[in-house]
Amino acid sequence: MNSDRPVVLLFTDWYYPGYKAGGPIQSCVNLVQAMSSAYQFYVITSDRDLDSETAYDQVPLNQWTSGIFGEQVFYASPGFISRKWLKQLFEQYPTCRIYLNSMFSFPFTLLPLLVSRSFRNQKIILAPRGMLHPGALGLKSGKKKIFLTLFRWMGWQKRIIFQATTEEEAGYIKQHFPGADIRVVGNIPAFREQKPATLSKSPGELKLIFLGRLHPTKNLDYVLDLLKQNRKRQIELHLIGEPGPSGYVEKCREMIKELPSSVQVREYGALPQQESFEKMLDAHALVLPSRGENFGHAIFEALISGKPVLISDRTPWRKLESQQAGWDLPLELPEQFAAAIGRLLEMDQETYNQWSEGAYRLANNYFENAAYNTNYRELFK
Repeated sequence: MNSDRPVVLLFTDWYYPGYKAGGPIQSCVNLVQAMSSAYQFYVITSDRDLDSETAYDQVPLNQWTSGIFGEQVFYASPGFISRKWLKQLFEQYPTCRIYLNSMFSFPFTLLPLLVSRSFRNQKIILAPRGMLHPGALGLKSGKKKIFLTLFRWMGWQKRIIFQATTEEEAGYIKQHFPGADIRVVGNIPAFREQKPATLSKSPGELKLIFLGRLHPTKNLDYVLDLLKQNRKRQIELHLIGEPGPSGYVEKCREMIKELPSSVQVREYGALPQQESFEKMLDAHALVLPSRGENFGHAIFEALISGKPVLISDRTPWRKLESQQAGWDLPLELPEQFAAAIGRLLEMDQETYNQWSEGAYRLANNYFENAAYNTNYRELFK
């Protein structure tokens, strides 16, 4: 495993061919794809997808294997990652960059940090991936508070660099780790080089897509509560995402049964990223009133597909209406969400074309102005 390029050891709970964890996987895949010409990536990850009881098919386990972007990937069985194994890995690459793609993972964050205490020439970068957002911290808060206390007690924040993907996320990191070294470097999203053809649109019809895990943080029940008010006009809602807590999923499915006949819901489950990316083309707009996103890959994928988005004001994507790209609205005002759905319903082809173009233009400008290559080289140098 020799390379003339600087080495990055990337630790992440999930990597391709996994897809059920959504954004965190795509963040890593896009990073490796974009930066493999400059860095040799070694990805240490689990041997199975989110909530899966079995390992991936046809993936070599507990050994290095070549990835599709020139990276090396180690798919570890549960319990395989140990202090001894990590120590040997760090000794092999004493001047590498260690990139941690999670805040609260034991095998892929906590254990590497513990072992790294014996190595002082390695640069450690931690990407919390929105896990310090107040909405995310509210779930399983007891365990997370213990972890954060341990983190501060060990003094790890004095040695590592935090990668925030937005200024807002940088603020959340500062709240928990005052004085920490924080760099704001955006996620690298999936991209379309040309705007797809615009979907046909007539007043009184609407196809919405909800792309995200069926989990309280993504707020599907909020969407269903809005749609039960629609009694006359035809709405389709396509759900793409891994089921979350069984109680929450059952609640949502009961709500679906109570929707009026004018609202049709199709549940596809989790799909590989490319399939869900293409499914976006069959909808007029994305609806995702999540309780918090540090980036929102699904939001970007909708925009770059020319789809207006209807989202909460708890993401980095703001002032959308002024750009005819969608709406970012406060969750406390569901009547505003209902009004936005009404506007989408009544759009004719000409009006919808304008908003579709506005969505694509916003995403395309974001991508062109992000300077990913320069920013990540600075982060890893």
